[in-house]
Amino acid sequence: MPTLKEVADFLGAEWSGQGDLLLHRACGLDDFQEGGIAYVVNPAGLASVPVSAGLAKRGVPRLQDLQLSGRALVVPPQLRDETQNLIYAEDPLAAHVALTAWLHPEPVPTWDIHPTAVIAEGVQLGEGVKVG
Repeated sequence: MPTLKEVADFLGAEWSGQGDLLLHRACGLDDFQEGGIAYVVNPAGLASVPVSAGLAKRGVPRLQDLQLSGRALVVPPQLRDETQNLIYAEDPLAAHVALTAWLHPEPVPTWDIHPTAVIAEGVQLGEGVKVG
């Protein structure tokens, strides 16, 4: 599992907060749990960050009001807050897409041949075809 600092380094981005925070999943704000990293593209997006009931009653939360313990956000640089677990990106969505691919790579298929597989003589298989 990479740390907040390692994710920021991968993205070539600045960061703040707990550099050794372990992040194991890219997620949306609807599933923003411990070990997760989500994004907001502008200050209005902070309204979608899950908050306590008391904070929700006050309208759009301020970044400094959020409790990001165990979680992190990718945000635009104008949302800088050195006390929060943040990665700063000019395009938070593009950064989140890149880190999603890095944290959740496509599984590499196995290419073994099943012992009972039978293929007619002279058959040519296309690239990437698996027989089994």
